[in-house]
Amino acid sequence: MLTVLSASSIYLVAGFVSFIEKCIDETWERALPPGAFHAYEENLTIILDILTAFPLETFPPTLLHKTAYALQRVGQYVGDGYGESWAAKATWEKRSPELSLEIIHELNTIAEQYYYHQVKRLISSISK
Repeated sequence: MLTVLSASSIYLVAGFVSFIEKCIDETWERALPPGAFHAYEENLTIILDILTAFPLETFPPTLLHKTAYALQRVGQYVGDGYGESWAAKATWEKRSPELSLEIIHELNTIAEQYYYHQVKRLISSISK
């Protein structure tokens, strides 16, 4: 679906923002039971799918900001420490190099503006 949307008008994509938000919200529901660390990895996968589907020029600003917030929210669970999702960390390490330099720069700008420390932590781990 994201592939089709990325080739569509920015105005068409804007209509799907609430649907994409619901998809992310569903992964948070799955993360509620104790030990459901796989849900954080699912959440991160959706976020990375969104961030890699759109070139910055056609990325709807609302979707970019909501995706940055979602990355901030899940970021505290990405790692190999106690209470963190090792699967999410592995997914981040594998897929984060797919992020374009433009998207990384924009995420950094949003992180600075909104004090998204988890986003800054995650993007600082990307070697480009």
